[in-house]
Amino acid sequence: MKLKVYDKLGNPFVFLEPKDIILEFPYMGHNSLRKFLSKNQVRIIDAQQGKFEVELSDFDLKGMNDGENQSFVGTIIQGSKQYVLQFERALHVKNTDGVKSLKL
Repeated sequence: MKLKVYDKLGNPFVFLEPKDIILEFPYMGHNSLRKFLSKNQVRIIDAQQGKFEVELSDFDLKGMNDGENQSFVGTIIQGSKQYVLQFERALHVKNTDGVKSLKL
């Protein structure tokens, strides 16, 4: 899954060697978001344009809630600062005969 991050003014967020990128996805059986992925599953594609890619395995997808227009959040830890990310209605998990996939 490829994502792009913007700052409050709508400009691309510039990655300056972040210590960690943590994403929290909606998970089955949990009323709240669950910490799920960190930097070892996230690859920065274009640091100047705020683009990164998340690698999700079949196991990762299996526990996610089914459905479209789900929201998820994240945190970028860069130096001593933390930046909160909000991806509104950006996650679409399709379940076909028990096999989950992302609907893009």
